[in-house]
Amino acid sequence: GQSYSCATPTTDCGAACGNGKACVSGACVTVYQPSTLEGLPPGTGLFNSLALAADGKLWVAFYNRTRGNLMLSSVNGTTPGTAAIVDGEAADGSDTGDVGQWASLKIAAKICADILLRRNCVHFLASHTHRTSSRPPILSKGRAAAAAIIGEDRARALVLDNPRAVINGEAVQVQPPIHLGSSAKPKRSFFSRFF
Repeated sequence: GQSYSCATPTTDCGAACGNGKACVSGACVTVYQPSTLEGLPPGTGLFNSLALAADGKLWVAFYNRTRGNLMLSSVNGTTPGTAAIVDGEAADGSDTGDVGQWASLKIAAKICADILLRRNCVHFLASHTHRTSSRPPILSKGRAAAAAIIGEDRARALVLDNPRAVINGEAVQVQPPIHLGSSAKPKRSFFSRFF
């Protein structure tokens, strides 16, 4: 390795210095050229963050380093959606800042609850009431929301049947969970599509 030091260029060299050289104290010396290696590679798709929605659609947030934008796209089955700019560029194309590194995508709690309910991963619906005067343990809204997703019978089991079974020392009757790799909808046979 060659060593380098800081120096102020001068004009006292007899002839012009060539490419990559500068005149310093009457001598042409090699100029240090910093590495062109960047900290991050240019391009799109950096800092991916994935989340699965209740409808089975996979969402991805990512950083487009080329433009400095936070992007959002989805994949439904094997069909990718069109990426949309979330931040970093205005509708007119003007730059609003370099954003999107270390993107973190989260599905709302309501969507997460929907996924868990549809996949048989919820066995009780309860409240952690602190004071009956300010936060009474009323589960009717939660039960109605669950019923809209999984039906009245299964929602009733979450707030009545399953807790009653625990109190009585009985086994809780639950359906096996549907794993994320499988469909929450029953599969139809090939021939059932024709009838």
